Amino acid sequence: MYLGVDPSDDTSAGGGDPGSSQSSCGGTSGARRSGGAEAAAPLRGALIVAMSRWSEQRVARELENFVACTDEWPSYRDFVRAGHKQLCEQKAVTLILGASNAWFAVQSSALSIPSQAGELAQAVDEAWSILDGIPPGRDFLEFTLKSNAHLKKLQALTESAGIDEVEQAITARRDGLEDGDPGDLRTPEWRVLSTPEQAPETSDFKLRSVGPPAQFADRIADVVLAERLREVSALRGFTRLNAPDDLNARGGSIVRPPRADPTWLPCSEVRGEGVFIRFPEERVLEWEQTYRDSGAAAVLRDAHRGWRARRGLPPDDGWPCERYVLLHSFAHALIRELALECGYTASSIRERIYAASGADADPMAGVLLYTAAPDSEGTLGGLVSLGEPEQFGPLLRQALERAQLCSSDPLCSEHDPRSDNSVHAAACHACQFASETSCERGNRYLDRATISATLVRDDVSYFAAA
Repeated sequence: MYLGVDPSDDTSAGGGDPGSSQSSCGGTSGARRSGGAEAAAPLRGALIVAMSRWSEQRVARELENFVACTDEWPSYRDFVRAGHKQLCEQKAVTLILGASNAWFAVQSSALSIPSQAGELAQAVDEAWSILDGIPPGRDFLEFTLKSNAHLKKLQALTESAGIDEVEQAITARRDGLEDGDPGDLRTPEWRVLSTPEQAPETSDFKLRSVGPPAQFADRIADVVLAERLREVSALRGFTRLNAPDDLNARGGSIVRPPRADPTWLPCSEVRGEGVFIRFPEERVLEWEQTYRDSGAAAVLRDAHRGWRARRGLPPDDGWPCERYVLLHSFAHALIRELALECGYTASSIRERIYAASGADADPMAGVLLYTAAPDSEGTLGGLVSLGEPEQFGPLLRQALERAQLCSSDPLCSEHDPRSDNSVHAAACHACQFASETSCERGNRYLDRATISATLVRDDVSYFAAA
């Protein structure tokens, strides 16, 4: 079937009335006209072109009426917010149905690490979701302890320690939440992981320090095996077009529920295992100074400024510090090697980077590689077994040797992040990039020259003399 517009009609080229269009079937010798004389067969191509132009112009006119944002929230079943109709002055942007950049989840994840307090404080922590909603007063507390079947452990401790001790523990827990920083999740985790001998053991958490391999004793301070881990993730909202960073999500625009601040968030918990590698602070400080003096840090920082400026963010904010580049590149190299040896897929191994320096925060330099899944895949024990010194030493050596060369060299080693608006140096899909489920920074702030000598640089490798 062909559709077209009579070329003799002057209105066809300017988007006139389609009533003069013709339709004809290719399998018949005749043609049927709906508004003009019979068209000859050679004109069919011209008629199709004219009809296409008319369709484009009509679509353009329709889009002009569709550019204004209607301020609707169908994702929250609140299609029009009361009193806010047409207050948004932004123009709508068309996306392909099912486009991958139409929705990015913004999650906050934390490891469920028990506190170093006593048994009573730990019991209060475990039952805090119930205790937090109890009104002040001893009568309400006693009634809740007796009537709630989920507080049997706390009720037994009340009989031995007394109701006064329980009430004080609840007050201390509540005051601690008010005085603390709920946005800082890494510092409490670092304090427990860096002192495994003081960490309490529960059914969901167990640490065991095995020490670093002998050949890396001057570069690695300690290796801690997390034989049991529990990770809790909360969905805080979502973003459009640009994916947020796990650590830098505050810098973007997060779509939140339009009615009011939520009092609860959907959460999920998964269990698994992991390996924590802690770096000596003195060595890391020496390496940071070497990395700055070499000029490589300045190049990556310039790329960082350009990346943020193109997204309308303050260019000088959000720099994760030089040691983060080292720890991040080390984590990606080790993830690839662990996936070859432990039996887990690379996408199932996640990273948590602990990097901080300066007087305003606890100095941190460590990497936690762990696997957590809702099924049994995250608890098979293959990752922990590779953390033993006799296994971890050769594995780390192989990871560093693989990082020296890339199948995309010399282009990968010579990569300048300022040339293509990226935020990584010597890194690509063939050597350093990891899946979205593994990397917390979207494969940014990577440079394998920081862990191994490459074809271009051999002066900034942290493990050069190891």
